[in-house]
Formats: sequence, structure tokens, C-alpha cells
Amino acid sequence: MSAPPRFVQVAVPVPVDGLFTYRAPDAGPIGPGFRVKVPFGPRRLVGLVVAEPTDAPPEGVEAKTVRPVAEVLDDAPVVGAAELRLAGWLADYYLAPPGEAYALLLPPRMTKLEDDAVAPLKGLTEDLVRRLPDAQDTGRLGPKMLEALAWLEDAGEATLSELRAATGLGRDVVKRLEARGLVAIEQQDVARDPFTGTPVKRDEAPPLMPEQAAVVARVSTALGAYHGFLLHGVTGSGKTEVYLGVIDAALAAGKGALVLVPEIALTPQLAARFRARLGERVAVQHSGLAPEARLEQWMRIRSGELPVVVGARSALFAPVKDLGVIVVDEEHEASFKQDTSPRYNARDLALVRGHLQGVPVVLGSATPSCESWANAKAGKLELLSLPGRVMARAMPEVDVVDLRTAPVADAERLFSLPLVEAVRAAVDGGNQAILFLNRRGFASFLLCQSCGSTLDCHACSVTYTWHRRRGRLVCHLCDQVRSRPATCPSCGADALSEMGFGTEQVEARLTELLPGVRVARMDRDTTRGRALERLLGRFRRREIDVLIGTQMVAKGHDFPNVTVV
Repeated sequence: MSAPPRFVQVAVPVPVDGLFTYRAPDAGPIGPGFRVKVPFGPRRLVGLVVAEPTDAPPEGVEAKTVRPVAEVLDDAPVVGAAELRLAGWLADYYLAPPGEAYALLLPPRMTKLEDDAVAPLKGLTEDLVRRLPDAQDTGRLGPKMLEALAWLEDAGEATLSELRAATGLGRDVVKRLEARGLVAIEQQDVARDPFTGTPVKRDEAPPLMPEQAAVVARVSTALGAYHGFLLHGVTGSGKTEVYLGVIDAALAAGKGALVLVPEIALTPQLAARFRARLGERVAVQHSGLAPEARLEQWMRIRSGELPVVVGARSALFAPVKDLGVIVVDEEHEASFKQDTSPRYNARDLALVRGHLQGVPVVLGSATPSCESWANAKAGKLELLSLPGRVMARAMPEVDVVDLRTAPVADAERLFSLPLVEAVRAAVDGGNQAILFLNRRGFASFLLCQSCGSTLDCHACSVTYTWHRRRGRLVCHLCDQVRSRPATCPSCGADALSEMGFGTEQVEARLTELLPGVRVARMDRDTTRGRALERLLGRFRRREIDVLIGTQMVAKGHDFPNVTVV
């Protein structure tokens, strides 16, 4: 006599509302947290079982129409009950497609099919593309090759996958550049461990200031139950040492810790500092990791080998074993909001995960968000304060320059003379400077001086931004790209003018104003993949004098030699 049929609810990673019912195999384990290969229309996809099997399908579903699971991919659950509850809450609260919400719980490599089988780990090598500095023969190059060269000139070197992600250009374009002697393609080992080649010297915890010690003690007493804290500490007050103290307490209790930062750019710096204090127990999780590295880190986190996880938004879903505390650094940052489907706010979701798993959550900021401040005043969060800087250091001096009256240093009026003199003095004194401009590209838009029209994106009606190095107009809202027309599309006049400025133009003008000063740019155009880590490493090693960047340069970096911002 055959066993009665069993039915399972499966979250399939497609942008469709609802779960899908499948017939479970007659034998073998299956339940919440198992991956299954299922038929979905003409395709086969990897889904996640989210509930216990039932003897009957949901109401309104006829048993004879239910398709069977093609294959159960695991011998035991790979996702825990707590993470499943978190993804379910996200889907309900943010009205997100359940399949996309549950897909956040797994690294991409675990849900990708190749030739109807789960994709294996790739080989241990990948192509590294490097711009040859002495090769200057760029004549008669097509626009795609010029775009690739411009990007490589900014990044220095990049993997082929990074270059493809940044420009959309394929291997054939790079091979043509190699044939012209303009780039070199080399094989390099893939570092599955993101810390490979970055040794960190161990350090000891400094004595805490009384205010720091009080905060660590208060949060440590809350371990073992949910409690929300808002840590309001001025810049330089030692919030990171507080985080480390709390994590030390969690580790001593046999628990793990999860630390969220708003930008991928901050992850290597904070992870290195945590490794210097905590040793090899620190993992990194963010979308910028190579798939192999992300999967290996995920598996080591799940096993408990790496109990401390540092990362950006996606790290919130890491399977930390025996989670003890969650920290959200720079909680006020808008970067914690995921603006593509499934949309969510990682800061708020961290509080939800803390509540679901019964662990304290610390939100830290020098400038708390209005929401968190209001919640603290209403008693929903406990307010903790670090009102002074460590060692009673003075706050930085701020000079306000009135651009209406201040002398200018260049014809384009991008720089005031006081700013240029301050940067020059800093560099001459062996120090560094950071210039912040929250606008990338060379010119903000193109304007026809004849008819007054602008070049707008057809998809979203936002003006295109001119990127001179790439030789392309780019929509910063939807990322559509087009070439620059020779004449105005509206009236045909040869009267297109570049209006406004961005980080690319600031970099070019400052290089002209301060010859000999080493200037680099840090924005979305120059920091794809590991190019960001390389750029920050050069700045820390003082191979760069002035770093120009968008908002990613202004978020929590620690550069001791910077004296002008």
C-alpha cells in the first residue's frame, strides 16, 4: 500500500505574490528549510520549503493538479526556523514577493541551476584585466573599447566579472584591447576567504572611558532577551570600542554577534578592526563578495566556526549560530534601505530579528534618525549616551566659506582659494585631504544654448549626466546609457553645453590646480568589486594625497592622516 500523498509550500524565487504547492516525495526527509528543485512553468527552479508537509493541499487547490517536487537537494534543513520567520515577516510587512524574500536567506550559489543541476563551485582562478600604463595607442578604437579603457584607467585593474558588471562589456571587447597591447589579461587565484592576503596585527583592548564602560555593562546585562538600545555618541566618542566590548561579552557567553554597516565600503575596515581584536572568528557578508567566497563564509557562519558577522544590508540574513546581539552602526543612513525588490529597511528589520530571536539590538549613531530618536523618547528604545570624545579630544575646527565673496582659485569657480590653500598646506605638511561632493560624473546635464532643451532619459524623464571618461551619457536613476549626440536632438543646433559638475570634473580641475599632488576619485564609477578595497588601501598607505568622493567617502572611515575635509 502506497503512502498517502504529502504536500509542501515552496517559496520560488520569482516576483509573484504567494507560495506554491508541490507534492512531496513518498519517502525521505523534507520540511521547513529544505531546498527543492521544482518545475515552474517550462523551467526548473530551486525553491525553499517554508512549512511542514500536510496531508492535503491548501483550500482551493485540487490535489490532481499539483506537480511533484523534482528533487530534494538537502538531507537536512539548511535554513533555520528563526531565519524563516524573519523572511516571512518581511514578505508580509513590506508586501514583498515571498519567493524573493526567502531567497535572501541563501547565497546565490545555492539557488542557481546550471544544466538542470545545482551550480558547482567554480575553479580557483579568474581573469584579471590590467591597464598597461605605457600603452598609449588608443587611436581608431570603437566606443566600447574606449569605455572599457576609461573605466580601467580609474580602477587600475579589475576582474573580468567586475568590468562586465560596471560597463556591460563582454570578454570579446577585452580580448580586442589585449590584441592592441592596451591591457593585459592574467589568471589569478580566487580568494574564497575575503581576508586572504590581508594579515592583521592583533591588538589589545584599551581601557574604556567611564561612559563607555557603563554602556558596555548595561547592554551586557540585557544579553539573553530582546531589548532595543539607541547609542547616541558624538564622532570620536569610541562607539566601536563599545561594540567590541558588547561582542566580547556575547562571545564569552557562547553567543554570536551580527554587525551591520551602511556601506560595503565600510565593511573591510570594520572587519579588519574586529579581527585585530577578536582573531579569526570574524566573517564578512555582502553582495560585493565573489559567489564562492560568499558561500564559503556563509557555510562557516552556519556551522558556528565564524560567530561574528560584519556586513552591509544582506548580512542581516546571515545564519549566525546562537545569535547573542545585533549592532547597527550609523543607523541613520539611508543606505540601509533596499530600493530594489524585495524592498526593506535593514535597520528596522534588525529590530524585528532581535525581537524574534530574543536578543538585544544596539543602534549606534552620532546623528540619530528622527524615527529612532522618537522611539527612544517614547520608551520603545533605551537611550544610551557618549557625550564626549575619547581622551577629551577637541572637536574639529569648522571654517565656513562664503562663496559669494571668497576669492576663487579657478576659472570654472569650482574651488575657493581658501580651500585650495588648505589642501596644499595639508599635503605639504605630509598629511591628506578628503573632498566630498554628492554628485558623480563630469557634468550634471547637457543644455542646448539655442532652444534651452536638455537631454532626458526616455525611461524616467531625468536628465542624463555626462561622464567624460566613459564618453557616455548616463541616467543616474535607471542606469540607461546613451552616446552623446553631436547636435541638439530637439532643434539640430550645434550648441550643447555642459552644465554643472560632479566628482569627475572636480578630480580633473584639482589635478590641474595642484600639479604633483596625487588625486584619486571614490564613487560608484571607480569602486566596483575589489577596486574599492584597493583604493582605500592605497589611501591608508598614503599613496594618495587627496581623495575626492561621493557620500561613500563620508561614512565612518578612520584615516588618521586626514587633516582637511
